[in-house]
Amino acid sequence: MIESETASVLVVDDEWIIRDQLTRALKTVGIRCDHANNGDDALFKFRNCDHQLVIADLRMPHSNGHSLAVSLLAEPNPPAVVILTGLREPKLARDLLARGVRDVVFKPVNYSELAQRLKHMLATDHVNGETGLSVVANDPAATSVDGAGTASDGLVWTREKLEAQLIQSPPRNLWLTMALRWFDWHEIPDPPAETNEFLEKQSSIAPSPERRREERTTLPERAVAIPLDNHFEPVGQPFKLLLRDLSFHGIRVLHTQRPEGSHLALMWRTQKMERVVALVRIVRCKQEGAFFDIGGLIVQ
Repeated sequence: MIESETASVLVVDDEWIIRDQLTRALKTVGIRCDHANNGDDALFKFRNCDHQLVIADLRMPHSNGHSLAVSLLAEPNPPAVVILTGLREPKLARDLLARGVRDVVFKPVNYSELAQRLKHMLATDHVNGETGLSVVANDPAATSVDGAGTASDGLVWTREKLEAQLIQSPPRNLWLTMALRWFDWHEIPDPPAETNEFLEKQSSIAPSPERRREERTTLPERAVAIPLDNHFEPVGQPFKLLLRDLSFHGIRVLHTQRPEGSHLALMWRTQKMERVVALVRIVRCKQEGAFFDIGGLIVQ
């Protein structure tokens, strides 16, 4: 079995904080890392260092993660390629896997657990005598807390763990993070009391098929929301709504009006009064009586 100290991983991301967090986590499990801040730089470094594994963000300037993966897998001695993304698009994941990418990991990411997974992948790869890692794309709905990434583990993400992931991976839009974290909470009226009453009634109903497929943690908490368009520009005034439940990659909220725009910037407080900020793409808005049950994907 390969010793992790000799393994060589290339971490590729245009955000230094992501590179730093992942590198630190990999070092704790004995994996040596190199860095690149875009696809072009990564391809140059791979050709000079012959890394065993390249883990890259999907969205980057100067050759994105998709383009980088295609180039790397066309090399004479291709590495294992793992893609990080905040966009949970099944078609995109299937395309990447069909091209030879070994894993698609959806954000937010627990870097310590991901490091353990990558260490296991490198060791398994060496034993199998392969250049890649025979793993199934990571489905956030089936990701466990021990890093194995399989639904059979039966482990549940707690509210504290889910919120910690969002705090560690704030939205890339710095102005959103700053504006919401320093927003005066008391300036905006609370949701009507009927919202809480409606949620209590709903909690007694049997879980939906969606909920059965994925462990979700109920909050409920009040949150400040800013409606945004596809370019993450505000299209309405901030308002308060009620968080309904939260999963590894998605969130459901309850509001008395249909929100404007295609995205929501959300901020709420943890039980320890820390402020959590998340950028959410709205994928469903279903009216239930006087309320709208809104589902979204976290697209940090």
